[in-house]
Amino acid sequence: MFTFSAKIENTERLEQTLIGRKHIADWLEKQAMNFARTSQPLRELLIGSRGSGKTHLLRVLYHRIAEKPEVQQHVAIAYMSEDEYGIDTYLDLLVRIFKAFTRLARNEEEKSKIAGYIEQLKRTAPEQRIPSAERYLLEYLNGRRLLVLIENLNDIFAGIGEDGQSQWRDFIQTHDNTGIVATSQAIFKDVNNRSKPFFGYFHITYLPKLSFDDALELMRTLARYDERNDLLEHLDTDEGRGNLRAIYELTEGNHRLLVTFYSFLKTEFKSELSKAFLLTLDKLKPYYESFLKLLSYQQQKIIQYLALQRVPQTGTQIVQNCFLQPTTVSKQMSELMRLAYVEAHREGREAYYEITEPLLRICIEVNEDRDGIIKLFVDFLGRLYTAPDLKKGFLRFSLL
Repeated sequence: MFTFSAKIENTERLEQTLIGRKHIADWLEKQAMNFARTSQPLRELLIGSRGSGKTHLLRVLYHRIAEKPEVQQHVAIAYMSEDEYGIDTYLDLLVRIFKAFTRLARNEEEKSKIAGYIEQLKRTAPEQRIPSAERYLLEYLNGRRLLVLIENLNDIFAGIGEDGQSQWRDFIQTHDNTGIVATSQAIFKDVNNRSKPFFGYFHITYLPKLSFDDALELMRTLARYDERNDLLEHLDTDEGRGNLRAIYELTEGNHRLLVTFYSFLKTEFKSELSKAFLLTLDKLKPYYESFLKLLSYQQQKIIQYLALQRVPQTGTQIVQNCFLQPTTVSKQMSELMRLAYVEAHREGREAYYEITEPLLRICIEVNEDRDGIIKLFVDFLGRLYTAPDLKKGFLRFSLL
């Protein structure tokens, strides 16, 4: 299985596979460099669904600016881990910023200096730790500006709460030396509620799904990197584009899933696709199940019901089949849409709900009825074969 991880890929390959996102990366680089040179505010929040390339963009941004003389002279970058678990106070956030400095430190002397700050905080009275941590941070910056690259900002804000958000916003306003480039899977109340400290603070960019042409270019790029000239030739044929169209419809232009299904296009014969399809689904199931476990039991019930339906469902149908109250369903659907698990389509006064990612539905259906995979795969093959294939098959069987 061809794999890709923006956290470990080399710079060249990250740039090569920046399909459909280059203009956003260029914009972020321009804003970051203006921040380094002139202290122009840098308050960027990228919104995109799971696997839409958020980590990829931050990694590209970091590699593009980290070695520039202006940045090294005027900016200290705190590139946080993708999953910063357990941040539940503003103090925790400051400590993680110090640890991010440690990961990017250029020498042992700098690492030792940062470790010294953390050790001093351990020996500081609890009520004095936050002001001490802020003082140590300013001392470390030594006149430089702070650039925080942080993923899953919604989780960070939920952890530190409104008090922690207020403390961080106060620090930013007081010292006017902090830039933030952050990501989130969906817009969240801590940035769009007027009563919250960071309301109106960020410039928000939504990451669109790839177009079919973008998906084709991504596959070509992966094939070139994989030195698969036969696959490049295949992608120029009607059959190759038909294969990709099927994968594109299943993944709906999701970067990560397109790369996962890259193995489909490396399969030499259609007779092997059923095996590749099942293997890919088995690999994807834990990925989706991990996100479902984050939902409440009522939300899990709704998602499971929607996954097992072949057409979008109304709120009334969800109420009846999930044995829930209308007010409960209304509240949970709003939350599921906010989290980008579900989307709604309106026809007149009625709203029809369906799962945002088709493969989530398929993974749940396979889990419920493994034998039903034949029906699913027939659906897949219906998309897989190109128009010439279908016409040829129809003529052959009609003549017989």
